[in-house]
Amino acid sequence: MTTQKYKVKAGDSLWKISRQKNLDFALLASINGLSGARGHWLKVGQTLILPTTPEHDTELSLRILDVRFAPIKHARIKITHDGQKKSRVADANGEVRGILIDDHAKGLEVEFQTIDKRWIKIAHHKTVPLGRKRLVLTNRAMLSKGNYEPKAGAQQQSSGMLKNEVRQLNQDVHIAPATKPLPPKKALKQAEAKPLPQAFVKHVRTEGGVPTHVVAAIFTQENLHLSPANERYRPLIIATAKKFGLTPPTLAAVINAEAAKDKTGQWLPGSFNKKSKAAGLTQFLASTWLGATAKDPNTLVFARVQDKKLSDQAILDLRFDPELSIDASAAYAKQNLKQLQKSGIDVGSLPPEDLAKVIYAAHHEGRGGFASMVKGTFTEKRAKNLLPTQVGAAKATQLIKRFNDDARMAYLHWLFRDYIDGHINVRAFMVDPSLAPAPRSMEAIYQALGGKLDIPQPVGKADPKPPTKTPQTVAPLPTVVPHSPDSRWHDPLSVCVIRSAGLKKGWKGAIFRPDARTDINGKVRPHQGLDLIANPGTPIYAVADGVIVAVKSDDIGDYGRYIVLSVDVNDLPKQQKDHYAKVQPGNNRVFFMYAHLTTTNVSVKDQITVGQVLGTTGHSGNAKTMTTIAEGAHLHFEVRIRTTQIGRGLDGRTDPLPFLNHYSHP
Repeated sequence: MTTQKYKVKAGDSLWKISRQKNLDFALLASINGLSGARGHWLKVGQTLILPTTPEHDTELSLRILDVRFAPIKHARIKITHDGQKKSRVADANGEVRGILIDDHAKGLEVEFQTIDKRWIKIAHHKTVPLGRKRLVLTNRAMLSKGNYEPKAGAQQQSSGMLKNEVRQLNQDVHIAPATKPLPPKKALKQAEAKPLPQAFVKHVRTEGGVPTHVVAAIFTQENLHLSPANERYRPLIIATAKKFGLTPPTLAAVINAEAAKDKTGQWLPGSFNKKSKAAGLTQFLASTWLGATAKDPNTLVFARVQDKKLSDQAILDLRFDPELSIDASAAYAKQNLKQLQKSGIDVGSLPPEDLAKVIYAAHHEGRGGFASMVKGTFTEKRAKNLLPTQVGAAKATQLIKRFNDDARMAYLHWLFRDYIDGHINVRAFMVDPSLAPAPRSMEAIYQALGGKLDIPQPVGKADPKPPTKTPQTVAPLPTVVPHSPDSRWHDPLSVCVIRSAGLKKGWKGAIFRPDARTDINGKVRPHQGLDLIANPGTPIYAVADGVIVAVKSDDIGDYGRYIVLSVDVNDLPKQQKDHYAKVQPGNNRVFFMYAHLTTTNVSVKDQITVGQVLGTTGHSGNAKTMTTIAEGAHLHFEVRIRTTQIGRGLDGRTDPLPFLNHYSHP
């Protein structure tokens, strides 16, 4: 190949140059002897060698995946092209790059070394496509966990083929709307027998090198994000939401707030509350089910009991059919919204994200009770009766005192700020939260509806003041998302919701601040990063192009398993770059840490592409008891200004929140 010289300018990085010049990153690094993390730290005025007109037909990259699309780390392969056989070792992402083929007509063979040192042919192409190509090689029998024995049959796969495979492997995980009514016991048994979907969130490269996120299409319809435990209800939620004019994420958020759950967060269609007698997936009381639901012609329950002589108990048993329960929940929500509109409360002007909170408020208080709050007729007597039943007598007395003995304000404070905002978060049920506006608080929605009561903040027992000497001050949490999307940045999780579970200060204890936590001795302690809710096993993503500088693969220590990604500030989008330059002037690198992980898919010195899956969340280190979101399961995410000599407290760290594109909090 022919080459040319290039002099590094201010603001350059190796990633940036490779993009601008349309060059393969690994090839550019190899030609210039830039191996390892520090090898990629360019200096202004440094001379690089750039390949120009290639003399070869094809510049090829391979990625070796197992049957579940997991990369086979450091796979040993033999590649035959141009009449020569060469040995190569894949990186931690299963990738082999910079394969230069002079004569594409001579074809390509790839052999893979098995665990017992045998060589198996996994690809044989009589000709190779011209130009820069990336091939994904996989095998139906290859599994990278434990011992594996690959067999022949690997092939290049398009993104469509990958998605089809995911569909096939997960074709029986969903509950389809019933074509004919099922007895409630059979419907319940069928629902509980559905398997959990296999997690497929992989970053692969397919046709023409175009990055493809393979999160099966069946798991992303209607922008609806569900946990694996509740993925089975997707078709029911989508069909029901469409029927009643709601968005699927809105309906899912309401169901999640109402449903009884197990420790994994799974909604339980067969649940029964012995105290309240509420039953089914959406926890209907007998009176509501027999009245507002069974008599509504728009419900599936009505269609089931029409012209049939069923006893009240037989009708109540229908609550255990998840399809009927979800349908009834949406119908009841629409009944409440319709009546609120008739009473002069303009709920029709609200966006779907706000409607979820109004639906939940009307369900909790009754539409008449919620209407009285909006119209200002909510009485002191009613507030004094309600609050102790919700928070206990002692706490109710204490809370009322903090509102100068105004029980109405105390109750609305608890209901809006603590209860509804803590239970309803529509964005947590969106695949892409950027498609919807930032959610408003219940108090803001109340005011938008013309609420007549002004709710003050409680007095006394405020959060302790931060220490007078702190490395940084913490700005109030913004009410809007900080940045617009940019292809050079990917948030660390698909959906970023700030943790609140298990923290005395709620979500305020999960953000970067000097006074976030109070230990068992009453001493105020800082929080060094940002906690984002995540069930163990949730994929984590590279926030930007960079290099892995630290990987810890055991549970020892507070952080447990963790990864540190080093990024040149010139590879950040403008808004993130400008923010970092403001808070850490003069630093040309930034380090992102992901902690409490279950798995790590990378190794030190691995070159990482933005959006690449680095591993999965977990509960390692001092998060070992946090196995579900309800118990505090989360990703601990830090932004560091250096890798070594990280001090205690907030030393060596900066606030991660301004870097995120999208986030919300309970």
